[in-house]
Amino acid sequence: AQTAKVLEARQKNRSRYLPSFDRCTIYNVINKYGTAAEERINKMEKKEQLYEGKAKKVFATDDPDLVIVSYKDDATAFNGLKKGTISGKGVINNKMTNYMFGLLEKAGVPTHLVKELNDRETLVKKVSIVPLEVIVRNVAAGSFSKKLGIEEGTKLLCPTLEFSYKNDDLGDPFINDYYALALGLA
Repeated sequence: AQTAKVLEARQKNRSRYLPSFDRCTIYNVINKYGTAAEERINKMEKKEQLYEGKAKKVFATDDPDLVIVSYKDDATAFNGLKKGTISGKGVINNKMTNYMFGLLEKAGVPTHLVKELNDRETLVKKVSIVPLEVIVRNVAAGSFSKKLGIEEGTKLLCPTLEFSYKNDDLGDPFINDYYALALGLA
């Protein structure tokens, strides 16, 4: 009975971050609103910038429920203390992200993806983010190398998985899976 209560509380906490998924993919939009919706999406205009982070910019659109995410070529390390530019990084991030969201959608996991607009930009459902950063590493780099004294570029024996609480004021502190569960982030 206690486990059921914990699971119920966790689901309740999680639901505050999840969007309503009735319009998440372009296919759902077309099914619900017809082909005129597809034409509207294809003509969606990028309006004022709503947000800029280390890796992306978010822009308003004609539709208050949809935003355009534009991926940047900026690269940061050590929580933004070290900055640089990697040509084409934004394009790769956009393609990788959309590929992953496509896999999730095919597996029946709804996402906020609507349509990839071009190599760098994607139209998505406006959502409240889950303030959790998931970091997967196959090669030692950045804070991982510094924290453990491992030379950058060292191939790891297996991928590592790290979580951090997305909060710039706190320096995006590392958390473990129990913290994520306790905070209702997972």
